[in-house]
Amino acid sequence: MGSPFFSIHLDRLDDERLEAAAVPKNAPALRGGDRSAAAEATFGDVENLAERAARTHLARIFARDNQPLVRGVSGSTSARAVSALRFHDIRHQGKGKSASQTVRFVQTRSNIPIFGSRAAVELDRELGFLACDAALSDPPNISWEPTLTDGTALEAIAKSAHREARPEDIGRIRRQGLFFLYDEPGNSGWHLVHYLRNVPFAPPGLPSESRSHGFGPSLSHLNPEFDYLVDAHDGSIVMYWSSGATASASPTLALCFGDDENAVRCEFNGNPRPAAGSSSHVFEMLDASRNISTYDFQMADIGNGSVTPVDPISSASAQFLHRPGVSAHSHATLVFDFLNFVLFHRGIDGAGKGFRSYVNCTLKQAMTPPEWHDASWWRDAMWYGQSKDADGNLRSFARHLDIIAHELMHGVTAHISGLIYRDESGALNESFSDIFAIIIKNWNWDPRSKGGNAATWNWEIGSNAIGPNPLRDISNPARTGMPAHRSEYLVTQDDYGGVHTNSNIHNKAAYNVLTAVDTAGAPMFTPHDVATLYFRCLDRLGEMTTFSQARAALINVASAYFLGHPARAGRLDAIRKAYDSVGIQ
Repeated sequence: MGSPFFSIHLDRLDDERLEAAAVPKNAPALRGGDRSAAAEATFGDVENLAERAARTHLARIFARDNQPLVRGVSGSTSARAVSALRFHDIRHQGKGKSASQTVRFVQTRSNIPIFGSRAAVELDRELGFLACDAALSDPPNISWEPTLTDGTALEAIAKSAHREARPEDIGRIRRQGLFFLYDEPGNSGWHLVHYLRNVPFAPPGLPSESRSHGFGPSLSHLNPEFDYLVDAHDGSIVMYWSSGATASASPTLALCFGDDENAVRCEFNGNPRPAAGSSSHVFEMLDASRNISTYDFQMADIGNGSVTPVDPISSASAQFLHRPGVSAHSHATLVFDFLNFVLFHRGIDGAGKGFRSYVNCTLKQAMTPPEWHDASWWRDAMWYGQSKDADGNLRSFARHLDIIAHELMHGVTAHISGLIYRDESGALNESFSDIFAIIIKNWNWDPRSKGGNAATWNWEIGSNAIGPNPLRDISNPARTGMPAHRSEYLVTQDDYGGVHTNSNIHNKAAYNVLTAVDTAGAPMFTPHDVATLYFRCLDRLGEMTTFSQARAALINVASAYFLGHPARAGRLDAIRKAYDSVGIQ
């Protein structure tokens, strides 16, 4: 069975061309996006002007009968098709004259969301149409009334895992409600499912290997939490994936400093608080302006129920002699500043959700303490292990800015697109983390440089993390035994469908974009351009987006971003060639 989703990828110029040729039969009053009585009648209960404008533009597009891309909305008028889209959120991009906003929707049937569906409409400052990306479907008539409750679904999961659901386990589980799901990987057709998140039970037949960066078993694999989709009629587990891939505020700041794990002097914000029984101050690794805090796990075992420290790393003076903490805190600051000042996205969720870091962690399940060769984003925090250098000294993995950026971007991706962590969507999840890790690692903070000259960049992820070789090289994936072309895609049950391996195919495409040059050898894109394009692309992706869909979304984002630029056509062609060369069509 093929995918039931049909795609829409449309920018303003294509829309104007198609609109001029269209002879619509449905909702003629909505043509051109006007605010007619018909539009008011259809969307009169919508308070947000941006949402109203986005719905009006979609109604106009859906009403255009001669456009093949939108023929999947069968059996309904354009107004009904648009009313079946549930508002999700609004994402703001850029500032000043280039500012835009993307209104995002999820498709519903019988008021139940369709898992993996999406519609994103980008609007200019005057709410005019810039672009649209959508993946929509027309499910058959299946029962929308569940036979089983989500509690029964959880019991079925626990039974399959040979576990008993304890109160402390149930307390972490997030019940997302009912969804319609088309099980394309399993080819079992449509289901009504309960969606349960952060379930601490490993599914039956869990793949034998799940890696974090290639170091070995991941923290989320050894302390598993999974998201499940369970059939609401027969209780069968239809799909699952790993769930893994806020500091307290303070009114005061102090400029602190210290040497990091690479013996580099770093400055960062800390929190001064009065010392007990003294007129002096104690300084904490707590940056209230960015909501960043850093803690010492003191070589305790994460997997052994150790008590999580509540007080940040502290010092009697503004100088910190805690190298792992300085590395983690200063690097988290750099990632936050990139998100905030370059991409205009504040914190993990865009609304200020902070970065919480724990250094000096061990995990006996994976490795004999005090070493633990990993750094993981898990349970909304960063956890750093350590390894011995050539002299036998323990050095924290917090020393690797690219690994930190990679892991924190997993948190950002979860909040923006929710790419599920399996198969192609999981490989994309990994790839977007790699892409931004490389960009942040090499970023030139001089605003005149637009991020620097990519021709001089280091393309390795995790250089010297373990041994002399990097974990990945996005300029040459074959160097670390990874595929660089779609024809080399690894089909496997391990590592959630080879997410760390197959991500390199998309990585290579992004490298091609970053290094594209014109006929004179001049760069086609600045790093700022590429960072903006890929971040805006995340807005357009859904939970089960494929490589090909990501390519189409990126091209559509670029179409809108370079709308008035004289080099627009050449730059769009450069993106197409970058993806063509790795076999992503």
